Amino acid sequence: MINTLRLGNRSKNQAVDQKAQFFKINLTTVWLLLLSQVFNIAMVAQELSFWMLATIFLCLAWRVLLIRQPSSKPQRFIFLLLTISGCIAIAITSRQLGLLLAMLHLLCFSYALKALELNSRKDFYQLVVLGLFILATSLIFKQSLLFTGVLALIIVFNFALLLHYFSSAETVSQTLTRCGKMLLQSLPLALVLFVVFPRLAPFWQVPLANSAKTGLSDNVTPGDIANLARSNELAFRVTFNDEKPLYSQLYWRALVLEQYNGTSWLRTKEKKRRAWLDAENSQQYTPQVSGPSLNYQVITQPSFRRWLFGLDIAVVNPQTTAQSVIIERPDFTLQSKDIISQTLSYQVNSFLEAPLDITLTREMKERNLQYPLGSNPRLELEAARLRQLYADNNDLVQAVLGQFRQQQYFYTLKPPTLVENSLDQFYFDTKTGFCVHYASAFTYLMRAAGIPARMVTGYMGGEYNPEGNYYSIYQYEAHAWTEIWLQGFGWKRIDPTAAVDPERVESGFSQQLINEQSSLSDNFFSLSNYKNSKWLNALRLKLSAMDYQWTKWVIGYSSKQQIELLSRWFGQMLPWKTGLLIGLAFVVVMISLWLLQQQKVPVKRLSPWLKLYQKALSLLIGKEVEKPKAMSVSDFVVTVNRSLPNIARNFTLLSDCFIQLEYQNLTEQQQKTQIKAMQIQLKAIKKQI
Repeated sequence: MINTLRLGNRSKNQAVDQKAQFFKINLTTVWLLLLSQVFNIAMVAQELSFWMLATIFLCLAWRVLLIRQPSSKPQRFIFLLLTISGCIAIAITSRQLGLLLAMLHLLCFSYALKALELNSRKDFYQLVVLGLFILATSLIFKQSLLFTGVLALIIVFNFALLLHYFSSAETVSQTLTRCGKMLLQSLPLALVLFVVFPRLAPFWQVPLANSAKTGLSDNVTPGDIANLARSNELAFRVTFNDEKPLYSQLYWRALVLEQYNGTSWLRTKEKKRRAWLDAENSQQYTPQVSGPSLNYQVITQPSFRRWLFGLDIAVVNPQTTAQSVIIERPDFTLQSKDIISQTLSYQVNSFLEAPLDITLTREMKERNLQYPLGSNPRLELEAARLRQLYADNNDLVQAVLGQFRQQQYFYTLKPPTLVENSLDQFYFDTKTGFCVHYASAFTYLMRAAGIPARMVTGYMGGEYNPEGNYYSIYQYEAHAWTEIWLQGFGWKRIDPTAAVDPERVESGFSQQLINEQSSLSDNFFSLSNYKNSKWLNALRLKLSAMDYQWTKWVIGYSSKQQIELLSRWFGQMLPWKTGLLIGLAFVVVMISLWLLQQQKVPVKRLSPWLKLYQKALSLLIGKEVEKPKAMSVSDFVVTVNRSLPNIARNFTLLSDCFIQLEYQNLTEQQQKTQIKAMQIQLKAIKKQI
């Protein structure tokens, strides 16, 4: 029994070794595979850690070495050691990366390692499928028009790799052309399916990616928002349905920070708990508003956070097309029930003239007067001095703003570092800072003077795009301001930045700030860095307008929009109507492709003996024996005799018949005899294989 098992295992191993020996891909296909791996990894490279990119580079470099020196293949224990080390490193860093990025790292790591053990056709197929899966994963992080276009080209390249493996006689350009044509031919059916096929909710929740969080945080220190000035990333877009507000009215409210611990401003724990309860119970706070309103649509980018944006006072339109429940908070901010992991569109009405909290509860008053005593003693003394001089709160506020205007205060994106984020040091010594420096110091000063105050963060302004009639708000436009509560008026916005740099609030960044932002930008290739170039800026606006339409009509195409569109065209949509439309679309596309095929130049019909010979070659391909196009029939017989000795005699006879039929001038009767002989040998080969 033991000997039988050993013989069985030995025969299996020999079969595997023989299969690996027969698996061969030509040099061009190998280089195409390597390039496809580079392109696929590049689409998610921004989400990968430096050590993972270095590991992938090492594996790909080793793959290049294998092309030149096949004997340099890593030994099994080295391969196993590399695999285990990579998995341990991913496990150790998974808490920092988050579940989503940890899974992405594991996927890319296996994709790079798989190229080092390319032993059979199955390995080749697995490698191609892994690459396509990585491309699909990249859409979790970016869905812009430009990114999707590049992604489509790389998908064509991946399918061209697969096609070139089976059609190695074609040139690379011919293979790419064929794949491109097939992709274009599939677009009509894809378009019909996009419009008609029911848009189902995802069956799972995309896990949170820690490093993917962008934009404002609910924990702000004086230097944080200045760091956002380095980013040219888009935060959200806005289209006003009626008249557009003045630039100075574009204060996009996001977070209200009422707690100060001496170094940072935070949302209160009570606010966080209440926001979570409201989100779970879907309870809505309804603000009391009146007067004229502005109606607009906001399309926000994925931020992997919950907060949304709106002008004061923002009320979500109940008719809105939203992919997530939006909660209106008692502090007049908007919040999504779910993490914003994909583009979200919502309609808002804003009442710019409506007051915020005419009455103030004792709890809110106490919360917005608290500050750590002794954390900034000089500011506390300054507040006491100002209170002695000005009994009226409005007069005190104007006195502080007057100091900002008249004294040597400067507004910059590159503020000096403060010792432990000291507001005293900023207000009395450096006098140079960004919006959050001025808002922090002003809010602290108001509280110390007995005026309820809180800090609000969001975005200020926006870039108007005349090509698409909408505003783009970027991360570098992040802003912070103060709200103070006045008797009979409610919460009033006070922006100290307006006293230091009025141009920032009235029309946007000054030329000095634009130059600073360009020098600080973390994306050298972004066209936003080249606004001073007239033609580059015009190109940027046109591309941005195209991307906006893509986001609005394709990425933002929801199930509600689908139902409304189809109901307008076909009346009430029933399941049988949907199925009928999809079936008709499929039939129409297939008939169209068939008609196009008929218009092509007819291909010369193959001879009966050539068809029989090709069938024999197809059987051999299943055994990992493939005839190169340049190899003669006689030479290929030698290869088959060496690789598959059990069918050597039958294949030799079949090949001899084929050579006579193809190259000799036989009579009709002789041809029939030879064809019949080929058929007999082909049947014998089928049985033996």
